Amino acid sequence: MDTINKIWSLRDAPEPPPGRTPRRDAESYLMNMIRANGKEHGEPTVAHCVAASISAIRHTPGVGEKGAHDIDQLFKRPDLAPYLMRPASDQRAQTYVAQVEDSHWNALNNDPRTRSVGTAAGASVGVPTRLQLQNAAAAPSTLQAYLQREMNPVGHNAGSFNHASRPSAPSATTPRTDLSGGNNQAQKRSGPGK
Repeated sequence: MDTINKIWSLRDAPEPPPGRTPRRDAESYLMNMIRANGKEHGEPTVAHCVAASISAIRHTPGVGEKGAHDIDQLFKRPDLAPYLMRPASDQRAQTYVAQVEDSHWNALNNDPRTRSVGTAAGASVGVPTRLQLQNAAAAPSTLQAYLQREMNPVGHNAGSFNHASRPSAPSATTPRTDLSGGNNQAQKRSGPGK
């Protein structure tokens, strides 16, 4: 529930300046990068995961672009592109991107000129939670299950979670990373208990 509370706290964050849509722009930039690199089909990339995570936040009722600051500029950094194009199963790339984003939000939150509800929420997420969200975003059904557990840990149906720019689900032969950070491809080959 902690992750959802942090996202919901963004409802009280300031809107970006008129005409700015940092989350939408970051999501669009990442999806265009995916298409430009011919990665729209097959195994999801780290960029798929980040775009899906941004989309999930943007589509949270009452949040939209609130508290987004300059997140679009962060993901346009040329030094991030090689990591963003790595397969979603590459935990070193996932971790690096999560660390860069975490540092970004902490720097904004530590500066009295930029500190806000949005920067506090971004800084409070931390690398492990970012990794969970990015890994869950590798497959929309996994992200939906993760967010439903967060929203309603007692197991009642919390409703469905949809967003417009959902990446295509990986094929049955694509390695998938579980939320604990391990790769469960070996289980698919040998089956449970074999």
